[in-house]
Amino acid sequence: MRTSIGTQLKGARGGYMLLELIIGIAVVVILASITALSLSRFSETQALNNGVDEVVALINQARSRTVAAEGGTYYGVHLEERQAVLFSGPTYSVGAVGNQPVPLDVRVKIDVITLSGGGDDIVFEEGMGDTTGYGTFVIKRLTSTLGQKTVTVSRAGAVSSSR
Repeated sequence: MRTSIGTQLKGARGGYMLLELIIGIAVVVILASITALSLSRFSETQALNNGVDEVVALINQARSRTVAAEGGTYYGVHLEERQAVLFSGPTYSVGAVGNQPVPLDVRVKIDVITLSGGGDDIVFEEGMGDTTGYGTFVIKRLTSTLGQKTVTVSRAGAVSSSR
């Protein structure tokens, strides 16, 4: 009789160990999923912030080069959904030799471009660096409507972003 009771207890304990193992694995999977989601969101937020910084720096570079009369010409930035392009001259020309495209991270895009006079170009005027292409545009994450920043270019050429 002792043998059968010992066997029953050993078998029952084995059942508990299997249940404990399943619960332990479930907890690890849940924690790993939460961690992966948090890292993904952080990475996308960094991509958004980097995209804003790169486009703002490009606009500031175009203004600085125009004010300095570098090359004796105007400079501007052409905005597209997946990139911003630094160009020289009063108008943007697709495929021009001097164009300097700055592609955005695949997780972000430029959207809702609202510049004075319409269009997608911010061109600076010699002298003070004013622009007739002032207004706003949005850089946003592709996976969430919550992740976006509005970039504002003033008539005087100053650039700021909602942070």
